[in-house]
Order: sequence, then C-alpha cells, then structure tokens
Amino acid sequence: MMIRFLKKVFPPMLGLLTVVASHAASPGGRALYRKECASCHGKTGEGVKDKYADGLHGDWSLEKLTRYIERNMPEDDPDKINGPEVEAVSRYINDAFYSREARAKKNPARIELVHLTNLQYANAVAD
Repeated sequence: MMIRFLKKVFPPMLGLLTVVASHAASPGGRALYRKECASCHGKTGEGVKDKYADGLHGDWSLEKLTRYIERNMPEDDPDKINGPEVEAVSRYINDAFYSREARAKKNPARIELVHLTNLQYANAVAD
C-alpha cells in the first residue's frame, strides 16, 4: 500500500523539484543585463558612445520588447540568450529604465519653491 502511494506522489514531486531547480539556476535579469548587454547599452541603459549611443527608453509593451530582444540581441549572437533568460532581461530593462514609469521613478519632477515679494505676500494675505 505504501509503495503504491509513493509511486503516485513521488514523480509529480520530482517534476516540481526540477522546475524549482531550473528557476534557481538561471541568473536574474539584472545579472544577465550586466553580463550581456551593459557593454553596448551602458550600466543603466544610458548608451555607450561608440556602440549604441541612444538610451534605452521607449513605449513598447513588455511582450514586444521581449520578442525584439529574443530575435535581435545580442547583435553578434542573437541565439546566446533565450527563453526565461530573455523574459528576465526584458522585465529588468522595462522596470529599471525603459518604461515611462521607470523613467519617472528615476528622474522625479523637480519642485521649485519661490519666494513672494512683500507686495505679493500682502496681496495673498489680503485675499
């Protein structure tokens, strides 16, 4: 009876352990970006003068960005990264500096305070 139970439970657990191990073994998007992309695109996507001078920012969806990276990057060997690695890199690029939201977090709007003149202050208090 116990053997029958183990035969039913153990194979699915083995599959789960394989999936968990494969995710743990693949490096994160940030590490992959720094290893494979930063030499041409800069540490924070700002661009590199003699390779790719434009910064990495735009309005493509995450899916479109992922497809583009999977088909075209790195330029010298587009098949170098694929599958979950491409998804991790594109998610990192999108969240770190590509999307509008990422750029807004990186460079928040500047708030400037101005001083009122005596006449402006008097008018403001009077109002």
